[in-house]
Amino acid sequence: MYRGVDWLFFPTTLLSQGDSCIGSKTSINFGEYKNQIGGFFPPKKIFINTEFLKTLSKNDLQSGLGEMSHYFVVAGKSEFKEYKNNYDNVDLNDELLQKMISNSLKIKKQYIEIDEFDQKERQVFNYGHSFGHAIESLTNYSIPHGIAVSFGMDIANFISVKKGLLNNSIRLEIKDLLQKIWSGYSISSLDVAKFSLALSKDKKNVGNELRLILCKGYGKVFKAPQKLDDEFKGWLKQYLTNESL
Repeated sequence: MYRGVDWLFFPTTLLSQGDSCIGSKTSINFGEYKNQIGGFFPPKKIFINTEFLKTLSKNDLQSGLGEMSHYFVVAGKSEFKEYKNNYDNVDLNDELLQKMISNSLKIKKQYIEIDEFDQKERQVFNYGHSFGHAIESLTNYSIPHGIAVSFGMDIANFISVKKGLLNNSIRLEIKDLLQKIWSGYSISSLDVAKFSLALSKDKKNVGNELRLILCKGYGKVFKAPQKLDDEFKGWLKQYLTNESL
């Protein structure tokens, strides 16, 4: 009934302007029913107006900046360094924010064009999201999505270091930005058993094995299997106790 309806998208949050306005996951809820309009077709046109962002809370803006940050790690060192260097000035410079949004969408667009339906290459954009979704669930969504993802990216990097995949110095370079994004939030009180259970429900898992997006360095983000074993749970406990600051 609703298939093929032309629609125009006016994203009004930084999260939607810098991320979700493009790609196949653009359905709209209507009333109490989910994904009723536009679920099978992307918008005809997208209009991004950063004036809308002036109405948002600081937390909403931080959430958008957190979500966008994972694209720049995926893209490469120079892209992330530019994003990180511009971060502290973004509140004062609307032109700079527009550039960050544009760059974020350009990175995502490259992957959408080769994997529109998220079957292979585009799955690297789940970086930070398995852990982030678990954090959202366990905190009853009191931690906004992009902020949960920023925690999730650091957890993914921490696990990557533990597995000998990533140099800790790179992890700390990335964390230097991420901890600014999650400032004011804490996940240190999360229970490891409940965290592990939430991770076990991730839709990307295969059988009893997690499918995580891990990191070998800037531009070297990849999908890897991970057993939900005692060693992994020990790493989670260590992170929650000592690293999520």
